[in-house]
Amino acid sequence: MDIPKEPKQPIEQTLISFLASFESAFFSLDYEGKIDSFNQAAVDLFNLPHEILLGKSFPYLLSSGHDQIAEVIQQSISRNLVTEMDRFFPETGKWLQIKIYPVENSCNLLIKDITPTRQAALCDELEREVYAMNASGHGMQDVLDHLLTGINAIFPEFTPSVLELDKSGTKLYNLCSPFFPEFYITQLNGIETGINKASCGTAAYLKHPVFVDDITTSILWKDCYESAASMGYISCWSFPAFDSSGNVLGSLGIYSKSKRMPDSFHQLHLNKFCRAIGILLEHKRLAAQLKLNNELFGYVTKATNDVIWNYDVASNTVFWGASFSNLVGIKPESHLAELGEWKHHVHEEDRDRVAASFWNTIHSDNQNKWEAEYRFMRKDGQYAYIFDRGHVIRDEHGKVIRMIGAMQDITERKQTELELRKLNETLEKRALELQQSNAELEKFAYIASHDLKEPLRMISGFLHLLDKKYNVELDERALEYIAFARDGADRMKELINDLLEYSRLTTALPDYEYFDACQEIENVLLIFRNEIPDPASCFICKGKLHIFAGKNRFHQLLLNLISNAVKYRSTPLPEIKIACAENEYAWVFEISDNGIGIDPAYHDKIFEMFTRLHHRSEFSGTGIGLAICKKIIEQHNGTISVVSAPGFGSTFKFTIPKPATTKIKNP
Repeated sequence: MDIPKEPKQPIEQTLISFLASFESAFFSLDYEGKIDSFNQAAVDLFNLPHEILLGKSFPYLLSSGHDQIAEVIQQSISRNLVTEMDRFFPETGKWLQIKIYPVENSCNLLIKDITPTRQAALCDELEREVYAMNASGHGMQDVLDHLLTGINAIFPEFTPSVLELDKSGTKLYNLCSPFFPEFYITQLNGIETGINKASCGTAAYLKHPVFVDDITTSILWKDCYESAASMGYISCWSFPAFDSSGNVLGSLGIYSKSKRMPDSFHQLHLNKFCRAIGILLEHKRLAAQLKLNNELFGYVTKATNDVIWNYDVASNTVFWGASFSNLVGIKPESHLAELGEWKHHVHEEDRDRVAASFWNTIHSDNQNKWEAEYRFMRKDGQYAYIFDRGHVIRDEHGKVIRMIGAMQDITERKQTELELRKLNETLEKRALELQQSNAELEKFAYIASHDLKEPLRMISGFLHLLDKKYNVELDERALEYIAFARDGADRMKELINDLLEYSRLTTALPDYEYFDACQEIENVLLIFRNEIPDPASCFICKGKLHIFAGKNRFHQLLLNLISNAVKYRSTPLPEIKIACAENEYAWVFEISDNGIGIDPAYHDKIFEMFTRLHHRSEFSGTGIGLAICKKIIEQHNGTISVVSAPGFGSTFKFTIPKPATTKIKNP
C-alpha cells in the first residue's frame, strides 16, 4: 500500500532550514527515500549538480553497500530511532558519519566527513598491530605486508614500498613492495645511496626525509624516472629508517600519481610507520642473537613510549614492557605479574566495566580486538588516564592463548581538554566583562559629549558676555582673570574632545577596506599647507601603495603624527619627510621631522595617556594624541615606535600587518 506524500509541516520546514545551515552535508528524504532537499555542503561532498541530487534515491549515491544503507534507513524510520553509522565510501574517497533522524514516514540525514579523525585512529591501530605482530613472533615479511597493505588501505592514493640498506651501506634492495610489478621491483634492487640518487637513495645518504613532488622534473630523478612515470607515478617521498643507534637501515618510499607534498598530518603518521620499519629491520639483524621470545619482545617495547604488554592466558600472567614504570610510576621487581595486580590498580569506578570487556573479548569466539579507556593508579596514589588496546592471538583451533597490547598515557590530553574547558569559561566571562566595559565607555562618551560639554558652553558663553558688557568697567586684573577662566574652559573642551575621540576608538572596530595609502598621505599634507609651504616635497610617492586598514583611522593617525611634527619644530618652517614601503608581512611607514627631539628615557612613556613632556606655556595639547596613535596601531595588530634624541628631531615608525599574517583584534 502506497503511503501518500504529505507536505512537510511548518515546524519541520524550520528544522530543515536550520539543519541546512550546518557545515555538515544535510539531506531531507521523502516517504520513498528520495532526496527532496539538501544544503550546499551536500553538493560539495558528493560533487554532483543540484539537478542530479534532487529526486535521486539517497542509498544509490553510495553504490557500495547501498542495500545495507537503505535497510538501516528503513529500520530507523520504522522504529522511530535516531541511528548513526560510520563507513568508508570509495565513491567519495572519504570516511563518512551518517546520522539518520526519522520524521513520520520520511527522514533527515546529517553526513559528516570524519576522514582525518578516522585515518588518525586507523594509523594508531595499524601501528599497534605491527608492534603486536612483531612481538608475537610473526615473520618480518608478514608484518611488513600487513603494514604496507594497511597504509594503502588508509591512504588509497599512496603506494608504499620498503627498501633495505645492505651491510656496506652503499646500496638499497627491495624488501617489501606488494603493489609494484616485477619489472619495477627488479629496478629497485641495487639503488645506490648518494646525492641525486632518486628519493630513497638520497634520503638514506642524507639521513633525513626527501620529498619530490614531480619526479619528471627533479634533478634527483634525472636518470631514473622513466619506469616510475610509465606507471603513472608523479611524486615520491622517502623516509629513512633508523636503528636504535641512529644508523640508517632502509627506507619507506611513498609513491603517488598526483603532484603533491606531504602535509604535517601525513608526515606525523608516516614517520611513526618508518620508526616501526626501523625496529623491524633492526630485529631482523638481531634475530640470530636473540634466543628468547621475551628478550625480543622486551626490545620492541623500548622503541615506544606506550607500555607494551603480553598476557598469557594459561598462566594468567602479564609481561610488562620496559615503559611500564615510566608510564604509571610503578616499578615492579619483575616484569611478570598476575592479571589481578593490573586490575587492582584500575580505578574502582572503572574496574568492573574494564574487566568485563576484557574477559568478554578473551572468551569470544570471533572477537580479536579489545580496547578500553580507564584510570590507572600510580605509585603515588594519583590516577593516570589510560587508553588500552589489545590484539588476540589464537592457536590453530581458534582458542585464545594470549593477548598482546599497549597502554597509552592520555593524561595530558585529558588535562588539556579540562584546561580548554576552563579557558572557554574564562573567555566567556571575560567577553561579558568586556561587553559591560564597552557599555560603560559608551555611557561615558555620552556624558562627555552632552553633560560635560553643555556646562562648558555656558561658562564660555557667560565669560564672553561678561568680557563684552563690562570690559570698560573692569580693571586689568579682572580682565586677566576672565582670560584665565576662558583659557581653562577651552583646554577643558579640548581635553573632553580628545577623551571622547579615544573612547570612540575603544568601542568600535575600524572599517577595514583597501585604499591607496599614498593618496591619503597627500590628502593629510594638504591640511597643513599653511604651516608647510611645500607639502609635496615632504613625500615622494612612486606609484600607489594599496593597504588593507581602517581608512578613517589611518587618516587620524597621520593627522596626529604630522600635527606633532609641525607643533614641535625647532625652526620657523618644519622639515618633514614621509616614507612608506612594504615587505612580505606588513606595510611600513616612517615620519621624520627636524623638531626639538625626545629624550630616549621617554620613548615608551610618550604613548601613555596624559603624558606631556613640556609645560602648557611652551606647547599646547592634552597628552592624548600619541595614545590615540598607539591605540589605532594596536587595533591593526601593528607596532609603533620612535627614534629620537634632544636637538636631533624624531622619526616615528609604524607598521600595519597584511591580512594573511594577522587577525583583526576586538577593541
